[in-house]
Formats: sequence, C-alpha cells, structure tokens
Amino acid sequence: MITIIIIISALFIFVISIYLLFFREDVQKKIEKAILLYESGNLTLAQRNFKEIISSHKDLPEPHWYTALINEKMGVYDAAEEECQKVLALKKFTGTIEEIEVRNLLAKLYCYSHKFDEAFKEYLHINKLYPDNIEILLQLGKVSLQKESFRDAIVYFEKYKKLNSSNSQVFYYLGVSYYSMNSMDTALDNFQRSVALDPKKPDTHFWLGEIYYSSQDYDKALKEYEQALSSEVLKQKCNIGMGKSYYNKNFYEQAVTCLMNAVQKPIEDSELKCELLYYLADSYSKTGNIEETVKYYKQVSSIDPDYRDVKKKINHYQTLTGDDMLHSFTKANAQEFVDKAVKIIEKMNFKVSEHQLGKDGVLDIIAQDNSTKVTDNYLIEFIRFESSIGELTLREMQSKMQDMQVNRGICLATASFTPEAIKYSSNRSIQLMDRTELINLLRRK
Repeated sequence: MITIIIIISALFIFVISIYLLFFREDVQKKIEKAILLYESGNLTLAQRNFKEIISSHKDLPEPHWYTALINEKMGVYDAAEEECQKVLALKKFTGTIEEIEVRNLLAKLYCYSHKFDEAFKEYLHINKLYPDNIEILLQLGKVSLQKESFRDAIVYFEKYKKLNSSNSQVFYYLGVSYYSMNSMDTALDNFQRSVALDPKKPDTHFWLGEIYYSSQDYDKALKEYEQALSSEVLKQKCNIGMGKSYYNKNFYEQAVTCLMNAVQKPIEDSELKCELLYYLADSYSKTGNIEETVKYYKQVSSIDPDYRDVKKKINHYQTLTGDDMLHSFTKANAQEFVDKAVKIIEKMNFKVSEHQLGKDGVLDIIAQDNSTKVTDNYLIEFIRFESSIGELTLREMQSKMQDMQVNRGICLATASFTPEAIKYSSNRSIQLMDRTELINLLRRK
C-alpha cells in the first residue's frame, strides 16, 4: 500500500512539473513575442500583450519593465513610474533587467514630473549601490541644480570633475551653479572652459552673454548672444539680451528689431513682459516714432497700470503738441517720411498707387479717392519747407498734373501758403492744406 502511494505521489509531481514547464514556456513565448513588438515600434500592440501577461502573472518583472518603457515613450510618466516601482518591489533582477537601469529610468521619470526630491533619492541610492559609476555624480549635481541647492550641486560637479575633466558639460553646469550664486568670475571661468571643449554649444554662449551683459560689456554680450541664436529654445532669450544690449549702446533701431522679435512670442512672466515692452516703447521714442511709443507704453499699462512711470510716459506722449508731431514728421528720414505720408493719405480715405520722392524733398503721390465710385487719379504732394509756399511751387505742381494727365491735386505743406499761392489755387483743381490741417491729420487715429 505504501509503495502504491509513493508511486502515485511521484506521478503527480511529475505531471505537475511537466505542466509547469510547458506553462512557463508558453508565458515566456508570449513575453518574447511582446518584446519583439516593442522593438519593432508597435507600442500599442506590445502594451496590450504585456497587460494580458500581467493580468495572470503579476510576479514576473519583464512585463512590468517593458510596460514602463512603453509608457515613458508615450509620455504617460505616472504610469511608467508605477511600473518601475513594481519591478523594484519584486526584486527579481536578471541579466536583461538590472537594478541600475530601473532606478535610472525612475529617476528620469521623476525629473519629467518635476519630482526632484524623489529623483535625488533614486540617484543617491544608485550611487551607494554603484559607487564607481561617476555619471551618477553628474546626475546628482543636475538634480541639485533643479532643486536650487546650488552648493550641493557644486560639490557633486566638483567630484565628477576630479574624475573626468574632459567633459564640457561639467564645466557648463558648474558655470550655471556659480552664476545662480552670483559668483560671476568663477561662473565665467567655468563657461569659458566649457566652450573651449565644446565651442558649438549654444547654451554656454548664452550664459556667457548673460555674464558680459551683467558686467556692462555689451559688445562681448552681443557676440555671445549671436552665437546662441542657432538654438530655437534660446532664440527669444537671446533677442531679449541683444535688444537690451543695443539699447544700452544707444543703438535704438537695432534694439527695436531684437525686442520686437522677442515679444512676438508668448511671454508668461508678466514682469518680464512689462520690462520688454517698456524697453521697446522707450527705444521707439528715441527713434522719434511717437505712435509706436504710445502703443507699447499702453500695452505695459494694460498688464500693470502702476509699472514704473508708465502713466507719466503715456500722458507725456499723448499730450505732445501739434508742433512736436509736425517736427517729427518734418525731420523724418526719407523712408519714414514716405511711410508717414502714405498713412495720412489712407486716413483721408485715399488708396495709394505710386509715389516718387524728388531731390528737392517734395513727395509726389498718385492716389484714388475711395469715397467715390468714379476712379479719378489725384496728385497729392507733400512739401516739407520751412518758409511759406509760393505761387511758383503750385505752378510746378500744375505742370506735373498736366504731364501725368491728372485732373485733381492736393498740396499738403508743413508751412503756410502765400496770398499769391492761395489766389492761384482758387481757380484751379488744387486743394491746399497748410500746417494746421496737416497737424490735424497727424493727430487723427
């Protein structure tokens, strides 16, 4: 009887062993199939297969690990974190899954989610397990930098530097750390050493630009910002630095160009946005463009009505006298003169078709009146003379009208007209608009 029981028990154990062997082989084949799908880039189907395996085999590390990798690639960081934690909890590390890999990924995921304290703990754990892995020192420094623990960051970067002084990144991060602690000389030294090892890294050039700007060496700052412009991420910041540098060098037109490039992209920091718009408005004021000056001061006021002296600035430029506006028009360069004249004509409801600026400074514009159905050409002449406009000038205008076969004319002048000129125009199709009417047009919105 005992013999029979032993034989039956042995057979039972044999059958169970065979079953488990085949069962495991079946699960392993499923895992291998899912891994092939993952490696071929079919993430959705691979994820589905791994989930099926996990539903009946929660104690196998591979499905959890690959699910973590898939979620990381898909940007589902919370789910990826959870799967990494499950792998660590199982403590089944093999040749295909190493603890350092799992903890490295988990730390990276924490960084994605700005969980820098948790990331730091993971890297610290790795450092204890693998003290010879110097790359972990670099990661500990970077996470400390993100935590704004600048002194700790410097300690880790300095440890790394002693073991590997040929990596440009460690000097770059040391530069950022020292800059954040306002140790500009040490920051400058580290950034220069970084750029010597990697001359093309835009980030290093940007920070060098920031240091030179803070020390008021605007020429050097501009050179560094220009070298950093190749980075799309840094382009806005570079335009800000360049705009402010040009402003401080009194190169206001260049300042306007750079600052305009900067403010065209969204700026979340309202204080920074106010600062840039204020610089932009002030730059425009230095170029004599009053309209744009007021426009950008008003934009500052719309964000923060109490920003610096913006109320005073708006009142000042809005209450400019007509003579000031006329002076700006009179002294404008050739292109600005044409642009301002065209705007005036558009305010008068005319459409410009062509223009010509003569050597005598007289601007001739051919335009059509939009308020009438009949398309009549007008010769509209802008004259920037200091003395009164006489009859001879109008005779010359009349001659131009005949040559151009134009029946109507308008003469706008920055001065007045002589009695003889007024009498001459009264019998002809030439409308006179003197400085008073011109000022009204300049004021018109």
